[in-house]
Amino acid sequence: MKNPEQEIPGKNVVEIQGLWCHRGNLQVVKGLDLTIQQGETVAIIGPSGGGKSTLLRCLNGLTTFEKGSIKVGGESLLSGGKTPANKLRNIRQKYGMIFQDYRLFPHKNVLANVMEGPLAVNGARPEQARQLAEGLLERVGLGQFGNRFPNSLSGGQQQRVAIARTLAMRPAGLLCDEITAALDPERKGDVLGLLAELKAEGLTILMVTHEMGFARRSADRIVLLDGGTIIENGPPEQVLDRPRSERSHAFLKGVLG
Repeated sequence: MKNPEQEIPGKNVVEIQGLWCHRGNLQVVKGLDLTIQQGETVAIIGPSGGGKSTLLRCLNGLTTFEKGSIKVGGESLLSGGKTPANKLRNIRQKYGMIFQDYRLFPHKNVLANVMEGPLAVNGARPEQARQLAEGLLERVGLGQFGNRFPNSLSGGQQQRVAIARTLAMRPAGLLCDEITAALDPERKGDVLGLLAELKAEGLTILMVTHEMGFARRSADRIVLLDGGTIIENGPPEQVLDRPRSERSHAFLKGVLG
């Protein structure tokens, strides 16, 4: 599962400087600076509307930004949506994005969903793609579900297929946008356990989440966004137990009880 990029611990793989992004008349991200190192798991938390998902979408080129600079996996994203298509493709291969709503192809079975990227993007031979997909489905506990279609699976199973599909591109990291929000507690545990295993294998993980238990146990750092700016950035025990600002205290009191 390891890539060459994963062999350089401490290397900066995400670099954001002075990022500004708006939607309509609303300024969603305001002058944000953030650096992520290879192999880090970073939990991005904060109130709704604070800019968390927008930040993640900017890193994947799904949302354009107006000012600042972003570099992901050695590739620079350009403001105003001017990033060349080949650079966007490289970024999305290196840092795959997983969404809350799975986004599986409903007309393809599970095996075909996982094979799609290696076949269509990486030019793998069908037998190579099949072997890779079968191995990844076993990896996420769904080896017997290859011939099933997405609508016959539970939400947790669909989310694990989505993770397998992303891993089929052999990424250096994952961008996870609230991927457990729609799952029941048991299914959340399955997905979060898989992410913890992937962290142990050296993948870089940026995860927008409300799962404070996962953030405390598995994140190397927690970044708290509010109003489009970072108001906390540090180890879990510092951010969750000793936040620096009154706004952080108020937010964490509401979510931690």
